[in-house]
Amino acid sequence: MRSKVFHKLFLPVVLSLMVIAITVPVLVAGAQPAERTTAALGSWTQIWADEFNGSGGVNTANWLYDIGTSYPGGAANWGTGEIETMTNSTNNVFQSGGSLNIRALHSGSDPLSGWTSGRIETQRTDFQPPSGGGLAVEARIQLPNVSGAAAQGYWPAFWMLGAPFRGNYQNWPSVGEIDILEAINGVNTVYATLHCGTSPGGPCNETSGISGNTSVTAWGQWHTYRMEFDKSVSPQELRFYIDGSRFHTVRSDQVDATTWNDATNHGFFVILNVAIGGGWPGNPTSSTVSGGTMLIDYVRIYTASGGSSNPTPTPTPVSGGSNLALNRPVTASSTENNSYPAGNAVDGSTSTRWSSAFSDPQWLRVDLGSTQTINRVVLRWETAYGRDFQIQTSNDGNNWTTIRTVSGNTSTTNDLSVSSSGRYIRMYGTARATQWGYSLYEFEVYGSGSIAPTPTPTSVPAPTSTPSSGGRDAYSTIEAESYNTQSGTQTEATSDTGGGLNVGWIANGDWLRYDNVNFGSSSPITVQARLASGVSGGASGLVEFHLDSRTGPTIATIAIGNTGGWQSWTTVPMNTSSVTGTRTVYIVFASGQSSDFVNINWFYFTR
Repeated sequence: MRSKVFHKLFLPVVLSLMVIAITVPVLVAGAQPAERTTAALGSWTQIWADEFNGSGGVNTANWLYDIGTSYPGGAANWGTGEIETMTNSTNNVFQSGGSLNIRALHSGSDPLSGWTSGRIETQRTDFQPPSGGGLAVEARIQLPNVSGAAAQGYWPAFWMLGAPFRGNYQNWPSVGEIDILEAINGVNTVYATLHCGTSPGGPCNETSGISGNTSVTAWGQWHTYRMEFDKSVSPQELRFYIDGSRFHTVRSDQVDATTWNDATNHGFFVILNVAIGGGWPGNPTSSTVSGGTMLIDYVRIYTASGGSSNPTPTPTPVSGGSNLALNRPVTASSTENNSYPAGNAVDGSTSTRWSSAFSDPQWLRVDLGSTQTINRVVLRWETAYGRDFQIQTSNDGNNWTTIRTVSGNTSTTNDLSVSSSGRYIRMYGTARATQWGYSLYEFEVYGSGSIAPTPTPTSVPAPTSTPSSGGRDAYSTIEAESYNTQSGTQTEATSDTGGGLNVGWIANGDWLRYDNVNFGSSSPITVQARLASGVSGGASGLVEFHLDSRTGPTIATIAIGNTGGWQSWTTVPMNTSSVTGTRTVYIVFASGQSSDFVNINWFYFTR
């Protein structure tokens, strides 16, 4: 696939005599890998960064330019068949407005010649985890704002090569290549890959590598891309994230020990580039636009020491009544994946757990079935625990009262005395103690009451006017069916975690309106939407968040296609534009085809 150096094992004389077939990888879109074995890393410490706050070319104390069409003595066209010439010109690589710009330019009338672009590498080649610790490499990037035929041949990337490659240029892929971000041709799919072993074929299936991808509106949009190399776990892991959500993991036990050691047990250097053409994206055409620019807000590199993994806690014998939350209906703001649903936190077992998305805030809500007197709450965390959180109660599931606030927590078991009552109770987390989500083995609730049977749900009519006179908290879950007005949609019972209703039968031109959404004085970073789709034939559409009118400013756009069914739910994060104060939020649905294409259950903003 996208391996940037995959020709390097072939001698030039052989290259001149043969045509090399490019292998397109077999990938699972949006696949969620298995959870890490443990969470044994200590806190992250930044060891290197470039914030790109200068002007002109790059800081050559940090970076070196790759010039021309190959490494000295290396394979032609950077080993991938790309057709641009890399330069150190500020026409192609420059700092401006707090960002690094890497711009591909075309001159002349022949789409297969006349392209220039930029490719830079860190001077340092020693980025690696400490013994038993972790390495994190992160960048905030906006891919070139090109799409369709105009994007044909564009190939931006943020990636790493093993230090033994520098100066050798013939030892790929055994020395390891870690692709943190690759995308091609303006298509809203981003890829992450480990290349290793031998080529072609070998233990890492070269030239494809061990790869994963996820669908996200990436071109022309800012996202944070991150790779974590964790040596504190067994097997070791490479974990890949976009905006804090993990979408791909490579483990050391997927290959033999020698292959893994050769590919990872050394330093790495970091590369940023925009290629044009090549074996994976194909070559540009007369429709391909000149000037597509990848923007990089920053590159930051962190290490963490190895910590100690906390064992699964043993439940403390409970006196003073039964656990009121045991096996009760439960809803969560998000789940890391289907292996860690909200119900695991109330099943009475510390061998199962709920785990949220890797962002703040997050919450877990339990329906006690009827109003109960509550005097004690016990939280049994996995090592991914909450640092700052609140325990809240409610009689209607919408209006919440905080009954206990915990700040600066360092414990994986919190036994909290409270004095309150309510039908609903939730843990509302505002700050995680780790880079992971909130992860609870058990959420236990005790009091003097007894549990009433779960009430039989009754049909709830879709609201057509303001559900309440109060405002909405942008940072708490807004149920989709609580809209103020709508056009073209219907509500239905949902099988999603927590039950209730979702909004469905959504097609191009439909919309939902939510009044009095309070964003406060600081802007959100992302919006998270709970979506499902059973649309067929490869169709898809956009979920657009607008302010104050259906044609008002767009603060976020989520692209969505088939998720596996109309009740196959996924939480999709997306970066937002700046917004503060109390505003009206419209969700407008757009698609190039007329069929229904999405269901929505809820959404909320994070900061």
